[in-house]
Amino acid sequence: MRISLIVFLSVLSLFVGSSDAGAVDTWVSADQTTVKWDASTGNIDGTPFEAGVVIEYRVFIDKVAKSDPIQVWQGEELQASITMPKQGRYLVGLQALKIIDGEIEAVSETVWSDDPAVVGTPGTFGVVYFKNPKHPVNLRK
Repeated sequence: MRISLIVFLSVLSLFVGSSDAGAVDTWVSADQTTVKWDASTGNIDGTPFEAGVVIEYRVFIDKVAKSDPIQVWQGEELQASITMPKQGRYLVGLQALKIIDGEIEAVSETVWSDDPAVVGTPGTFGVVYFKNPKHPVNLRK
């Protein structure tokens, strides 16, 4: 019985995850918002970028499950204004692109706005966009 309980809890943890995984500190209520980030300053192994490298960034949005990201912006700037395509709750993803001689040579992993390891102050965030229904009228008793 004890082994069955341990196996059950182990399998359950695969589906539930830790209590911190995917937690969002702040939901920004907007259909459009601006996100900012710090520049990628070198290669993943700690070496500096080679001469002539251009770094661009891609911004994605996706529903909380992060299963079908939509690219909403690409460029060299360190900020982007993004518009939600339809109502829902979204996380924001970011990639760095290493471009040499006009060709994409390497792409970083995508980091997401619900990951405390990559999000700055004040903390993890998401964007929620819903149009509120019109209030009811002709209230009476």
